[in-house]
Amino acid sequence: MQFKLDGKKVGEPQTGLSYTFQNIERGSHILTVSVVNKKGKVIKASKSVLFHMHRNSVAQNGQSTGSLVTASNKNSLD
Repeated sequence: MQFKLDGKKVGEPQTGLSYTFQNIERGSHILTVSVVNKKGKVIKASKSVLFHMHRNSVAQNGQSTGSLVTASNKNSLD
């Protein structure tokens, strides 16, 4: 599996079915995933998924309230 965020490859291809993204900027993003062979050739690609990242503001005491975006599609490779 090769994940792409905003058209750019994220990490190396992997055999796992999930990926944890770190430090995604605020705003709109497009996520796709492709099944690739050992040579990197795309065998099958998902439809693009548009999501919006929202980050909470920093609380008055300096502690961040955090942020979380989760997207799931059981039929990711239609």
